[in-house]
Amino acid sequence: MRRQCLMLFFLGLAAASCAPRFTYTDEFAKAESPWPYYRGDLQSRGAYPESGYNGKLQLLWSDKFSYRIAAPMTIQHDRLVVPTTGKRIHFYNTSDGSMFGQLRLHGTGQTAVVLKDTLLYSALSPHRNRVEAINLKTRKAIWRVSVKDAAPAPIILNDRLIISSGDGILYALDAYTGHRLWDFKGSGRFTAPTAYADGRIYQPSTDGTLYALSDSTGEKIWEARLDGPLVGGAAIADIVCIAGMTGNVYGLDPADGTILWRTALSGPVWTTPSIDDDLIVIGHSGGEVVALDRQDGTMIWNYPIIEVVKASPLLVGQFVVVGTMSGKLVVLDKTDGVKVAETEVTGAISF
Repeated sequence: MRRQCLMLFFLGLAAASCAPRFTYTDEFAKAESPWPYYRGDLQSRGAYPESGYNGKLQLLWSDKFSYRIAAPMTIQHDRLVVPTTGKRIHFYNTSDGSMFGQLRLHGTGQTAVVLKDTLLYSALSPHRNRVEAINLKTRKAIWRVSVKDAAPAPIILNDRLIISSGDGILYALDAYTGHRLWDFKGSGRFTAPTAYADGRIYQPSTDGTLYALSDSTGEKIWEARLDGPLVGGAAIADIVCIAGMTGNVYGLDPADGTILWRTALSGPVWTTPSIDDDLIVIGHSGGEVVALDRQDGTMIWNYPIIEVVKASPLLVGQFVVVGTMSGKLVVLDKTDGVKVAETEVTGAISF
């Protein structure tokens, strides 16, 4: 089941327009959420280490519709949750691809869907400029808050929704009322995913600044000025790892933001690094997938995928799964970067 869930991040296409309305059930509520955020966990590591995945690329199911996937997918209560440009959120049964239901929105969802109890949170496309909390039992919005051009990866911390915006503001909203608890204004735009670990929220900025903020107050703990725009997120382990558009990858001390190491790659990085064990894996638009040592940033292996990589790699058990903007999907052995499997899917793999 978990193997199927993770493969669907790349192979899931969306459902037919005649799908039934979403209905909240006890079965839905009791199921696990193996991938509740854009990058899997709050630390944005992009890894699912305890997996029975065997490295094969076997199509489990597919479906097609006339509009597109609008934002990153998540897996909530064993349902693949897909925001679409058709102003709908689709819920799939991950085992067979059957439609569990769809939820209509008042605009195009532009963020990954996150859940808290019976509430679903989605930010709508720029001309709407708001985030909504929808009661899944009634399918009605219980609150709406203006957020300009929301970044694609909100997270939930206890009873707070943390969401960033294109105008460079990070918000902490009460998950049940939408009341603004605090906000933080940065010096650039916030378009990258938000991450959290050990009381700190990490938010990159397009002006090259990485902020570490107190999760309780939003006060700045430290900031690190790095080279070039940061459009990919930070991944957190015992270090903070992030890469920029200049091609530099950084390992920073989470306590104070000190740069511990820096490694230069041969192309701009749009993606968030993935971390598992002592390995960091990054894809870049120069057509390469690279594995670095987490402790010092030295290169362990590289794989020439040739094409532009804009979607962050996934670390699934002993394998690296990575897609390209041309629709190539490749599985690599995590230990040495040797190709295990390859296939093509329809359309760009961009999330």
